[in-house]
Amino acid sequence: MFRKFATVFAACILGGFISSASGQTSETAGKSQAASQDLVPGTGAKVSYAADIRPLFRAKDIASMKKNGHFDLSLYSDVAAKAIDILGQLEKGGMPCDGAWPQSDVDKFKQWIKDGKQP
Repeated sequence: MFRKFATVFAACILGGFISSASGQTSETAGKSQAASQDLVPGTGAKVSYAADIRPLFRAKDIASMKKNGHFDLSLYSDVAAKAIDILGQLEKGGMPCDGAWPQSDVDKFKQWIKDGKQP
């Protein structure tokens, strides 16, 4: 399974999906910040796919994975099924292919898994 992810991310990089050095547009950075503000530390609020995780995936990330990875980052069921593999790539900085997520977003994804992958 790791080999499949490595192939997909290599294809993504070679496919010309390089944008900014940080890998985030002002649109996704704003969404990331807004999503993290939705969670108040110490409240016991659980991270959910719809409110917190789905907004982290950009349209080009979704398109690339549909084309090369044969799964859909916009679908809860696909992301939940591949969550551990996705987390591995996020932690290594291999996803998205044009730059790593901020650590706070990786931590949020990890917490989503820990919370039981809430829809």
